Amino acid sequence: MTTPLTEFGEDKTIEDKLNVSLKDYYKTNDGKYFGVPFYQSYHHITYDVDLFDQYSLWFKDGGGFVSSPDDKKSAGQDGEYGTWDDGLPVTYSDFFLMMDRMVARGITPITWSGQYADAYLTNFIHSFIADYEGERFRTNWNYDGEEVVITNRDFAESEAKTFSLDPADYEIVNVDSSNFSEYIHSTAGRYYAVKFAKDIASNPMYRTYNYAESHTGVQRSYLMSNMEGVDKPIAMLIEGGWWINESTSVFNEMSEIDQKYSKENRRFGVMPIPKADDGSSAPGHTVAPFSGGSAVFISAFSQKQDIAKLFFRFLHTDEVLRLFTKISGVLRPFECDLTPIYDGLTYYTKNVIDMSKDTTFIFKLSTGEKFKENEVAINFMQFGGLLSTQIKETSDGNPIIFFCDHPEYTAKDYFLGIKTAFQSGLSTANFGG
Repeated sequence: MTTPLTEFGEDKTIEDKLNVSLKDYYKTNDGKYFGVPFYQSYHHITYDVDLFDQYSLWFKDGGGFVSSPDDKKSAGQDGEYGTWDDGLPVTYSDFFLMMDRMVARGITPITWSGQYADAYLTNFIHSFIADYEGERFRTNWNYDGEEVVITNRDFAESEAKTFSLDPADYEIVNVDSSNFSEYIHSTAGRYYAVKFAKDIASNPMYRTYNYAESHTGVQRSYLMSNMEGVDKPIAMLIEGGWWINESTSVFNEMSEIDQKYSKENRRFGVMPIPKADDGSSAPGHTVAPFSGGSAVFISAFSQKQDIAKLFFRFLHTDEVLRLFTKISGVLRPFECDLTPIYDGLTYYTKNVIDMSKDTTFIFKLSTGEKFKENEVAINFMQFGGLLSTQIKETSDGNPIIFFCDHPEYTAKDYFLGIKTAFQSGLSTANFGG
C-alpha cells in the first residue's frame, strides 16, 4: 500500500491514490490496512437521453420545456451551460413537472427492480438525505455536527409536489453525543427523502415494477421499452453504475435488430437529485455511496501471499484502473486520470465521470476510536436504518415501497414514525449506537 508501484513504471503508491476518507477508515492505528475498498458507486436515476430528445423532455433556457432540437437547454443545477446536467430538473417541483410531462406524452417515467427493491431503493433514497444535508450528513453517525431539525411535530404538510419548510417548524441544532437521540430522527433531510418517496409513489402512472422482477430483468424491460413499435417507453431506471455492463447481452441482442440499439450508440445519463424549492438544500451535489464496504482482503494464512500482493498491486496501476472503468462503466475510489480513454467510453460512462467530478461522495465512515473498536460488522459502512419507521403495527425501512403498498398514509405519518422506530430500538444500531 505504501510502496511506489515502480515495478509497473509508476511513482505513486496505492495509498497515494486512495480516497482520503476511505484511507482513514481502512488504516489501523498501527499504520497498516485491514482491507482495501474496491469500487465506487451509488444507486441513482439513469435516464434515457435519446428518449428525452425524442419527446422533448428537456427544460428550456428561459423557462418551460424545449419544443425542438434547436431550442437551447437550461443550464441545470450547476448554472453552467455545456455540462452534464444541462436541461435537467433543478428543483423538487421541476422534477415532478417533468414526470407529469412524461405521463402526458404516454411515457412511464420510472422503474426499478422489484426483487431487490429493499436494497436498491433504500440505497437510492438515502442520497436524498445526503444531498439535502451536504456535509451535515456525516452527523448521522458521527454524533457531532450541525443539523436542521423539525421540532414542531404539528407542522402542516403540503399536498403539492413541492418542498418548502416553514421557518417556524424547524431549528438549527448542534448535535453531539448528549442530545443525539433527542434530535437525529427528526432531521429535515429525512423528511425531504420521505416526502419525495411519497410523491413518487402517489401516482401509479409514474412507475412500473414487478415485485419479482430481478435487476437484470428490469434492465431488459427498460432497454427494450424504447425500441420502435413499443407503445409505452420507460424514461428512467433506478440502478447502480454497473448496470450498463450487466446489460451487455441485451444490447447485443438489440443491436442484431438495428445497430442504433447497441451499447455504443444508445445514450444514457445520470439524473441529479433535485433541490428543495425553498433553497434549504445544501449547495452542490452530494451522494451516499454504499460501495465503500465492498473491500479486498488477503488472507494472513495464504501460502501465496507474495503472488497475491503483486497481483493486487498490478490491479491498482493506472492502466488497469482505466481498463476496469472502460469494461464495467464503474469508477474505483482511486485517483486516476481517465483522459486517455475518455473518448472511447460509452455516453453513460462519460456522464458518470463528469458527474463524479462535480459531486461529493460521503461514505458512512465514523471518526474516532470508538467506532473502530465497537462498530458491529453487520453494519459495515451501510446506511440502513436511517429511514426505519413504525406506524401503528406496521414497520418498514423502504419508504418508496411502503407508500406503494400503503397509499393511505402521508409523508408526515412516515416521518413521525421514524422517532417511534428509533425509540423502540428498531433502527438504533443503524443510527450509530
